[in-house]
Amino acid sequence: MAVSDAELDDPRDRLSCTRFGPSFADEDWEEGAPRPWSLELVRYWLRTQRALNALLR
Repeated sequence: MAVSDAELDDPRDRLSCTRFGPSFADEDWEEGAPRPWSLELVRYWLRTQRALNALLR
């Protein structure tokens, strides 16, 4: 499968530039996803994308 570098870089760049709101004292998802959970999700995605990109190149 042929995937351009720009296609691989775009999601990484977007996630790397994401700004997260403040963490709320009440972390029960009432105010949305907890900040630590959101940050870890982005870190997980970036790690996974790097591993997948390495397989494609």
